[in-house]
Parts: sequence; C-alpha cells; structure tokens
Amino acid sequence: MTSAVLETPESSSTLGALRSRLGNTGTRGAIAIASVVVPTLVFAALVYQRRWMSDDGLIAVRQAHETLAGHGPNFTPFERDEVNTSVLWGWCLVVLGLLPIGLEHAATLAGGVFAVLGVGLAAAGAARFHQGRATGPILVPAGVLVIVGVDAFWDFGTSGLETGLGFFWLGASWTALVGLGPDVRRRRLFATTALFGLGELVRPDFAIVTAVFLVATWLLARPRRKDALLAVAATAAVPAVYEVFRAGYYGILVPMPGLAKEAANSDWGRGATYLNDYLSTYALWLPMLLLTLAVGYMFGKQGYDRRTVVLVAAPLAAAAIMVVYVVHVGGDYMHARMMLPATFVALCPVMLLPLTRVGGVLAAAVAVWAAGSAVKGRTPYENTNAGAYGVVNERSYEVAAFHDPHPLSGAKRVKGTDWQKAVSKALASGRRELVFSTPKGLMTVALAADKPGRIAMFAENMGMVATVLPLDDGDVIDVYGLTSPLSGHLEMADRVRAGHEKMLPLAWVLADYGDPAAVDALPYDPDATPQMIAAARQALKCGGIKDLLDSVRQPMTAGRFFDNLTGSLSRNSMRLPDDPAAAVKQFCPAAH
Repeated sequence: MTSAVLETPESSSTLGALRSRLGNTGTRGAIAIASVVVPTLVFAALVYQRRWMSDDGLIAVRQAHETLAGHGPNFTPFERDEVNTSVLWGWCLVVLGLLPIGLEHAATLAGGVFAVLGVGLAAAGAARFHQGRATGPILVPAGVLVIVGVDAFWDFGTSGLETGLGFFWLGASWTALVGLGPDVRRRRLFATTALFGLGELVRPDFAIVTAVFLVATWLLARPRRKDALLAVAATAAVPAVYEVFRAGYYGILVPMPGLAKEAANSDWGRGATYLNDYLSTYALWLPMLLLTLAVGYMFGKQGYDRRTVVLVAAPLAAAAIMVVYVVHVGGDYMHARMMLPATFVALCPVMLLPLTRVGGVLAAAVAVWAAGSAVKGRTPYENTNAGAYGVVNERSYEVAAFHDPHPLSGAKRVKGTDWQKAVSKALASGRRELVFSTPKGLMTVALAADKPGRIAMFAENMGMVATVLPLDDGDVIDVYGLTSPLSGHLEMADRVRAGHEKMLPLAWVLADYGDPAAVDALPYDPDATPQMIAAARQALKCGGIKDLLDSVRQPMTAGRFFDNLTGSLSRNSMRLPDDPAAAVKQFCPAAH
C-alpha cells in the first residue's frame, strides 16, 4: 500500500460508484453494499415503528402554518418570535406544508426519511474511507449497529424536531470530508465548505462540527491561501446573511429558545447527570470500548498516515467538544436527545470496519451488545415518570399521557380538554378574551382594546394547546419563554429542569393583555396582586422593556428593521426581573 493510494480522494458518492470502488469482485461489492443497506433498512423499520410528534415538534409546525398563512416565520400573527432552534428545519416544514397531507404527518415522515438517509450516507462514507486505505477489503457493519441498538435513535428519528435533518447533515458532511484530498477541484472544495457552513442553521451547536471539519479540510486539501479564504467565505456566507435577517427581523442575535434556556450559562452537575443517564441506560461504554480497540488494531495492523489520522480524529474531536458543550449547559429535559448528534458523528469512521480476524470478533461483539440493548436498553423511568432533574423519556411520556402508540395530532391531544372548551366557547360568543390558568382552574378576562386578536392564551405545552387557536387572530403567550419574548428575556433565578427555568408571572400577562377594568375586577390572587399588576403596567411602558416589545410588535418596515438590527446586541443581553416592582426600579428611573 503506497502513500499515493492513501492520498487520492474518492470521486463519487452513489451506491453505483461504491460498487466499482468496493473491490473488483461482485461478491466483495455485494457484501459492502449490503453492509450499508441492510442496517439502514433495519433502522428505517425501527424509526417507522416508533413514529410520533413531540409537543416541541408541534411548536415548529405552528410556526410553519403561520408562515404559510402570510404572517411570517412567527408563532403568532402579532409578534415576531423565532421559536424554532433549527432554521433549516423550520423552512423544510414550510415546504412540506404545501403538500396535500397534514403537516404533522408530513413532518414526521420527512424527519424519518432524513434520519435514515443520514445513517446510509454515514455508512457509505465509512466505506469510502476504508476503501481508500486498502484495496477491496470486505466491510462489515460495526458502528452503525450502535445506532440500531439505541432506542433513543429510533425515537428521535421522527418527533417533529430537527434531529433527523441533523443526522442527514452530519452524514453528508462526513462523506464530503472523506472525498477531499490535495487534488480536489476548487468547485468541489467550495461546495463542501458551503455544506459545512449549513450546520449552524441545522442546529446552532453544529457550528462545532463546522469548525472542526474546516480545520480537517485544510489538513486534507492543503489549499492555496486564496482558495482557503474563499472556502471560509463559502462556509460563512449563508449563516451570515441569515444572521443579518434574524437581527433585523426578530431584534436579537439567537433563536428565542437560546435565551429561554440561557444556552451560554453552565450547570456542570446537571449536565454530568444527563450524560450518565444516557451512557448507563444503554451501557454505551461497552460498544465504544470495542470500537476503540478495533481502530487501534486496524492502525497497528495496517499502519496509518496523515490522511487517516485526520479523518478519524476530526469526527472524534467534534463529538468530544459537543459532549462537553452539552454537559456545560446542563443537558436537556428529553432523555438522550442532545447526546445523539455527538454519538452519531463519533461513529462515522467506524460505521463499517474491514473484516479481519480481530476486527470481525469485535464487530460481532458489538452486534451482540446491539441486540441486547435493542431488547433491554430502556430508561429506568418510563411513561409519565421522570428521572433526575426532571428528565423524561419524552416519547414514552406522550404515548402514556395521550393513550396513543403514535401520537401525531395536536388537535387530537387537546380535544375535549378545558383549553379546547374555553377557546371554543369564547370564539362562539364573539367575545375578545384572554384565557389563563390558575390553581383554581382556567379563567377568562376581556382582552385589552389595543390587542389585535380575538383571543389570547397564557399556557404551557404551547405546541398542543395552540392547535385550538385560529391562525389569523389567535395570540399565544408562553409560560416558559420559548414563544414569548417577554418571558424569554426574564432573569434566570434557579437552575432546575432544563428549558423550564423561566416562568412568566401572571401579573405581567394581565397587565399586558387584559382590559384594565376587567382585570381590576378579578378575584384577589396572591400571585397577581393589584400592586404587582400596576407595577407591571408601568414597567411595560419604560425604556428597554418598551423597546423590546416594540422590536417584535411594531409593523416591519425598513426603519424598524434597521432599528432592530442596530439594537440587537444590547437587546440580546437584556434581562428583566420577574418581580414587576423590581423591573420598575431598573427600567423606570424617572419613577424614583
């Protein structure tokens, strides 16, 4: 084996090209293709069997519906709010909404298709990688079996979230990286780095993979300085253009969930617990150890060169940094979800392995583990139970809560609930009302005269409950800040359940949305006293708070876009106390 063989990039990515590259015999080619296709089809069957739609997925669906209704990429028709962390997934949903099937079903199907294609691409990329190191080895499934063996991968293959799209981007990026070499054409180099640049728009934390793969690109392709600069420009072009749009349209620099979850803060203890919950549920240390031994044996047997080291090290480095980031921010409330992309990218070089005596034994051991994990690997908390820090098995939770093995429809979940009844009654009566929850049950109060909609809701589970609201004149105020700029900009007092740490007090909502005379006539509520409501009314008209609300509620004009853009940095860092009286002291200095 010569260095010339090792340094030559592969030139195609189709299964037809794989057949020509994977050995000179039909048997070797057939085995290689089967090693890619069979596990991918098994994964497809498992994803379909576990198809579902999460409440967060329904939030993304609602934004797509509002976009298609002509209200822009918002959650409500009256307020600009980027509720979807994944920009590309949000626009995929808009396109899917043009299909003559329900968007919830289309989103579920598309997520599964992306996930399956991503696994297939990653496995095909691994085949190209190993074929670049030796002539026609027999390749067998290895790392791909980890994906087949972990049921969290099955669950988040759909869910209505961007995870499937994330697998597709990771698989495509890995395969493109394998195809790079010193003699790569400039057009292909720029196309590859442009693909890498889309990572941030799939998920903001995928910028980690983008950065690592860019370094790997430089080490593999060794472009001239001018080409290197153009490659970086190709990487940054689309994200930079979108960032300008985001700042001008939404008035801040990150998606609203980034503020609501304070993604820049740290909670190492909770994050370590989240990681341990993931690893221990599936005994993932075992396949990872086996695959590490396989790589070590492969290097010791066949030797290695700079190209091989780069193509193994880049995915592992990206995965390690992603894991550290997830632990740093405190994990997530959904079991395993935030750890799956890191696992996926780490497995890319070993999705398939050359069949040797030792390698075959190790791959077989991974297969045995995968079979056991697929049957027995389940979280110790199921159904509506929760683990440490409120982590839940989200699919199991929703299946149990809604008595549906494949919960897809938001309208079906909310049908017959008090929310659905209250909204239907208000719409039928013609009254303009705010519906909100109290410890004593749902209550309604007349909407303020300056509010444009017929009805507004202050609630949790925004994806589900929003399905009962009309697209054109239904307003949604989120308790936790994912779909409400006011609550998203609250100070975070306590680190508790991930993503559920900012709760908008009722006093702010009544002051902002309720008719003053009707609100003042409400029964006494210790959580929304007359003093709290009066202070909130005053604070809403002051300084940064007024600017924040104007940035998302005033009509979008060229002037408004420019003001949003120039004030986005300060607005992004603005936080307000949940106590209205404290907010008055901070934002209304003239009152003192």
